[in-house]
Amino acid sequence: MSTLARNEQREQLRYNYTPDERREKGQQLADTHIRLGTVNEELDRVKADYKAKVSTLENEINSLSTQVSTGYEMREYVCFYEYDQPEKGKKTLRRKEPPCDVVRVEEMTEADRQTVMDEIEKQAAEAQPDAADGTIVPFTGQAPASPKNVTPQSPAGEDDELTWAAQLEAQRKQTAKENAEKKKASKGRRTSSGGVVGTEADGKDLTTEDDKKGS
Repeated sequence: MSTLARNEQREQLRYNYTPDERREKGQQLADTHIRLGTVNEELDRVKADYKAKVSTLENEINSLSTQVSTGYEMREYVCFYEYDQPEKGKKTLRRKEPPCDVVRVEEMTEADRQTVMDEIEKQAAEAQPDAADGTIVPFTGQAPASPKNVTPQSPAGEDDELTWAAQLEAQRKQTAKENAEKKKASKGRRTSSGGVVGTEADGKDLTTEDDKKGS
């Protein structure tokens, strides 16, 4: 910068741009706007990143505060249903892991009742011995017709008690009838000569050789 004379001084005065200078200034203005947009985008990304970090920390603080104040948290456990508990027509949901505490009690649905009946029939089929004709007779709510020495399955509820008692009575009568027939058959039958031929309940001839010769 040159040294001014004693009678000189510097002043800010108007300068008019030439057309080329104005075009150059316009290009600079456009470039500056682009750079500003880029910086603002970077700022938004940084803000969003820090906002997410702040939000994560706030959520963690809220969760910990709730756990401290209530003394518990929710976790996932395997649970199971007990049907007709604590009373008929209701089901109790329990946690499978000890101490198997009660989760809630609900009303049984038709699907639940069918599940109970299917389980009763399955247990009866596994527990009862084969009948005389080789078939398994589950508890069905009706008196058994032909199986022998098979005790009916205990009733699942109060509504089945009368049916179960009828089953037992029918089986008792059937057993008594068979025993009477066996006893009658075991008394023997008379031969043409007036002798008595001994037989077992199944009809096997127990006559000795002397009895046969005498007859």
